[in-house]
Amino acid sequence: MDYRSKGNKDNNADDGEDVTVYVRHFVAEDKSADRETDRPNKSADNVVSKKSAVSHRAHAGHDGCEGADDGYEARNHDGFDAVLLVKILRFLYVGMFKEARIFAVEEFFSNFFSKEIAHTVAQDGGDKTEWCENPDIHSACAGEYSCGKEEAVSGKEEPKEKSGLRKDDGKDAEIPGGGDDGHEVKHARYYTRFRLFSKKRMGYSRNMELLILTQKIDSQDSILGFFHAWVAEFSKHCERVTVVCLQKGEYALPENVRVFSLGKEEKKSRFVRVFRFYKYIWRERKNYDAVFVHMNPEYVVLGGLPWRIFGKKISLWYTHKSVDTKLRIAEKFSHVVFTASKESFRLPSRKLRVMGHGIDTGKFLRSAGSDDARHENSPTLPLQIVTVGRISPVKDYETLLAAAKILAEKDVSFRVQVFGIPETPEQEKYLRSLKEIVERDGLIEKIYFCGAVTQDALPGILREADIFVNMSHTGGLDKAVLEAMACEIPVLTCNETFVPILGKSQLMYTKGNAIELADKIIALAGMGGEERASLGRDLRNVVVEHHSLSKLIPAILKHLWNNK
Repeated sequence: MDYRSKGNKDNNADDGEDVTVYVRHFVAEDKSADRETDRPNKSADNVVSKKSAVSHRAHAGHDGCEGADDGYEARNHDGFDAVLLVKILRFLYVGMFKEARIFAVEEFFSNFFSKEIAHTVAQDGGDKTEWCENPDIHSACAGEYSCGKEEAVSGKEEPKEKSGLRKDDGKDAEIPGGGDDGHEVKHARYYTRFRLFSKKRMGYSRNMELLILTQKIDSQDSILGFFHAWVAEFSKHCERVTVVCLQKGEYALPENVRVFSLGKEEKKSRFVRVFRFYKYIWRERKNYDAVFVHMNPEYVVLGGLPWRIFGKKISLWYTHKSVDTKLRIAEKFSHVVFTASKESFRLPSRKLRVMGHGIDTGKFLRSAGSDDARHENSPTLPLQIVTVGRISPVKDYETLLAAAKILAEKDVSFRVQVFGIPETPEQEKYLRSLKEIVERDGLIEKIYFCGAVTQDALPGILREADIFVNMSHTGGLDKAVLEAMACEIPVLTCNETFVPILGKSQLMYTKGNAIELADKIIALAGMGGEERASLGRDLRNVVVEHHSLSKLIPAILKHLWNNK
């Protein structure tokens, strides 16, 4: 402690200097200088008056023990109401301001209400200032908050004394450094600091309870089926997972996962879905510490304010080049924003964390009994070219059809399989136009539109492929390419996001250049078995190291846990 003399003299009968105690942050300041009273005429062994306690300056009767009951002595309960009010205000402010601002608010209210809190100080000397630093008393135990703790300071604590309000034994040790002749200095500290997570912030805790919001929970869905594995992985690292989805289908998740649907599969109206949304986040508010919103910023727009008031940490996963008003508002409400690559999130933000994708590398892997003869381009087997993605103009299927025409003109034996379906009337119209091109160029026996494919069936399809082609112009890190790489399949893409991964090698081609795409398909088809196997292992290692689901989920939870 730091003792600093103020050099003022007192008119009391003391032969020393008065002591004033000041305590930094969350401590009700001493107000003993505000009032001076006369010495009481009578003495009492106990303080029993029920009048409001008001601090007063010490007098000669204070000899280290309790003086007479003059109605102004401190009570143990004097500060509890003020502490409770400050604690409630802390809870309300925690969601809307940064921590530093919250501390300023707390300090203001602590000082304001301290006028009603009496702190009796046995003063036996001139004005010295005792600075008592506020220790960080956050509990490391799960589910325990350090709110409203009190501690009494009486001189220098004896070895067996513990912090907390306790009866005065009058035998406190002297404070070294002069002035104190054994008389006690008594002061109550009130801690009102609130934290969302009282557990240690290094890493993350298995005790975390998470709320997930997503479009669909359905393991058989051709587009969003992958998220079923995400939820299962989250459940391995969280005590409880609550999922609210727009619609649900088939799923088989662990016991600590509960799924609630907003009712799209039941054809519920938008009003009903919004009502259910607020019902679920309110009813389940005690069952989650943090929120993870997947690809739907509108959920953050709807729930951001109540989640902030509840003190929940909000995170958003977003991988799309589109930036609209919903995303801008969601970014403001979120504590942290996750994305797969820098190009996948085009809104500048300090909250952004580039995480890579989450590929289930335990499912997407090369079969142990794969046929190496196919990879040597056996003349009896056509070259298998596969592409996976929704049927949309942004996927640029026209370039693939043009390259296929060039391959047919060069008498290359091949077959192209297109897996994906249109999702809108405009995309259905686009699919019809693609089929017309195939028929016009005489490629009906070369190109097959195979429709939707489930996540369970996709690994087997990729293992049978010789080359995976991606023509997308979205600019994001396409998950389908990474899944093919995890299966050790050579890939060809024009997506500039993959340049840091693949480099400007034989695996990249120029956007819209069908001639270059056809030439590189022929080059990959001519690879020898060993060269092809080595390339496949390198591609898989990239996914395992930087885009593995088993590494992504713990990293997300760690960022969410430690983010302030």
